[in-house]
Amino acid sequence: MLEQCAAQFCDNSAIADVLRGVELALSGVEGATLHVPLAPDAAGVATITMPTNPPTLLPVPLGCAGEGYQFGYHAAVHAMVAGLARGGRALKSVNILPGIVSPADVRYLKEMVAAFGVTPTALPDFSPPVAAPGALRGHGTPPMDIPRMGRAWATLEFGRFRYTACTGGQWLREQYAIPWHRLPLPVGLAGTDKLCKVMEKLTDRPVPKQYRLARRQLTEAYEADRGHLSGRQVVVYGEDAMIAAVSAFLYEVEMEPVLCVSEGKSGQLTEMVHYGLPDLPTP
Repeated sequence: MLEQCAAQFCDNSAIADVLRGVELALSGVEGATLHVPLAPDAAGVATITMPTNPPTLLPVPLGCAGEGYQFGYHAAVHAMVAGLARGGRALKSVNILPGIVSPADVRYLKEMVAAFGVTPTALPDFSPPVAAPGALRGHGTPPMDIPRMGRAWATLEFGRFRYTACTGGQWLREQYAIPWHRLPLPVGLAGTDKLCKVMEKLTDRPVPKQYRLARRQLTEAYEADRGHLSGRQVVVYGEDAMIAAVSAFLYEVEMEPVLCVSEGKSGQLTEMVHYGLPDLPTP
């Protein structure tokens, strides 16, 4: 699969963007290093050295000019999953591929999944305030847990990007028949409801009480603040998946996203925003 994902051509500008994405994917992994080709080559592949003994070498496709760090991030996550995940007897766990979000976002996603009675495995995971036993400093998923991703009940992949190369969640579905759920980031009611419905179906358990209460309180807050927020125009700037999620939230409180601007180069911003907001006027 990695051979299929490898680009046929890359240049130095593409390498810089993709390596930034790889750094984001490996944030908090103590001792992880990158070996970068000194010159462009036909393979278009960089190598990640994972901090294991002996080291594990994982090839990562560098991609073409113009794809940017988002491609590099997801290519690195895909490489780690494809290189380390192993199949076997199913475990009561759910994989979380959070996308480019903050440590607090990763921590919240893990807490929400764990509240349904399953073990979350996030990659990458730089969320815990205190390093767990066996975990690398600043990294919440111990290296021995990554191979278990091939035995999970399901994979939750956030962001809904449409890639030219496959993602970690797609690879796990193709290789180990693990159900793959592509979801928007759970910002606001609609995005969070989609995550809760998936977890209810996976675990056959109702939404935990604390989240039902939080939903009711948020609905009441929407009604109370409607007069202050309704009709206000907003400019949204950031990473593509986060723009889509925040724009959906703003639309819920009747604010109007009039301009959405991304520093990414995915070419999919319009598609992602309109997936979450099919009724949003164009442009």
